[in-house]
Amino acid sequence: MTENIVCDVYIADCSENGGVYCYSLTESGSLKEKCFLPIPNPMFLNVDCNKMHVVLRSVSEFDGDSATVTFDIDENGQLVNMSDFTSTEGKIACHISSLNGNVYTANYISGSICKQGGRVVEHLGYGPYFNRQDKSHCHFVSPSPDNKYLLAVDLGNDTIYTYDEKLNEVATAKVPLGHGCRHLAYSNDGKYVYCVNELASTVSVFEYSDGLLTLCETFDSIPNFVGENTAAAIRVSGNYLYMSNRGQDKIVVFKIDGCNLELVNSFDCGGKSPRDFNIYNDILVCTSESGEISVFRVSGAQSQKIECDIKLNHPLCVVFK
Repeated sequence: MTENIVCDVYIADCSENGGVYCYSLTESGSLKEKCFLPIPNPMFLNVDCNKMHVVLRSVSEFDGDSATVTFDIDENGQLVNMSDFTSTEGKIACHISSLNGNVYTANYISGSICKQGGRVVEHLGYGPYFNRQDKSHCHFVSPSPDNKYLLAVDLGNDTIYTYDEKLNEVATAKVPLGHGCRHLAYSNDGKYVYCVNELASTVSVFEYSDGLLTLCETFDSIPNFVGENTAAAIRVSGNYLYMSNRGQDKIVVFKIDGCNLELVNSFDCGGKSPRDFNIYNDILVCTSESGEISVFRVSGAQSQKIECDIKLNHPLCVVFK
């Protein structure tokens, strides 16, 4: 009996022989490979309607700067009609998003935010953790909860920037010194922004209103953990917040109550050093730096691992369509 397909899953495999894999996600949580687009070193993906925006780690024709490229997504899930490459005007772009037809990237090494084909804004500043915060290191840029602004996260100087569509600065907010902000997720009602802090493995909760972020509190994700750890991805599903912890090799689960987070569970990620993960309905798909693709059925604090034997070279990003 043929299982119903609930959506397509795209995974970026960041290696010279990698590319973008497309899998069909079934109701039971199994992944069936659908198609593969070979392209060197894709770092992150962004789906916008029937477009797929991809940011590449480096492109020789731009003297090693990162680049973006856009595809149409056809009715079979394949990526077709590739655009020309466009430079991000910076080194090691690690995040990409879109707003009102414009594409934005975060350049990690160069510490800048780029509007495709337009303006580049360079950040200044540094933090106390010199090995990772010697200068600005932009790690994330995405539309705000109300889609009026862009929120850009800088791990190097512990700052979240609010920009308008033209990259004019509107406001800034800070996470605790040295925590190293990395990625954001939003509450379902758009009133709260949750920031995963890579270096301290914490989550900072902000109230959000018309581009302004007000810090409420910061919560620890690994009390009493012994060893080295850095946090990576963060997602919200219903009244629960999930984040990945590298070193601990766990997905951590918080229950959300407005500004308050309650740590309620953690479970093994299924590999070593979980990088990105994403959630569709009750299915969580996780990539690990050791190459494993892991699938879980999640319900609040509870999780159940689903058998998956997929292993890639260096999977970094998971998006759904």
